[in-house]
Amino acid sequence: MITSESEYLSSLYGKETHENEKVEREEYNKALAKRFPWIIPPEYKKNGYYGWTWLDAMEIGWRLAFGVQMCEEIQKELERINYVDEYVVLDVKEKWAELRWTSGGVPIKSKIFDIIDKYEKMSKTTCVDCGKQATYESTGYILPLCESCVERLIKDYDYLTKDNFVRIHPVMFNEGEE
Repeated sequence: MITSESEYLSSLYGKETHENEKVEREEYNKALAKRFPWIIPPEYKKNGYYGWTWLDAMEIGWRLAFGVQMCEEIQKELERINYVDEYVVLDVKEKWAELRWTSGGVPIKSKIFDIIDKYEKMSKTTCVDCGKQATYESTGYILPLCESCVERLIKDYDYLTKDNFVRIHPVMFNEGEE
């Protein structure tokens, strides 16, 4: 049985998927949906489909580093403002080396946007592949990466060299800072 994010992700990537693993992932997603009712798109939930959550749209490294933690903070705030049933996630993606989490219809006085903003900023300095502190940014399609992931990519793809990556100096953001 899948009981953690790392087990869930390892069941998805790097090997052939067996039917029992699909069932285990769906069970894991059902457990996530009990904790975070908004993590599965409404049309999926209505049809009883638990094969995908909004966390699956997040880069693997970000999901490992802070995906569930972000959801816990959002859920806590939604409970505080009594808005759990109304909250809707519209899109989760990476754009310009940063997490984009789009949701709709949140009361202005809530802290939801502050929570999302905190993790969007954190994503800029978190490796998209493994979740460690990013020390490089790829050129072309811009992504934050750690040194070991850059080395692995250069080894795996003969057309990549260190010239395809720019060293960055990660800045850690405190809540409320730009």
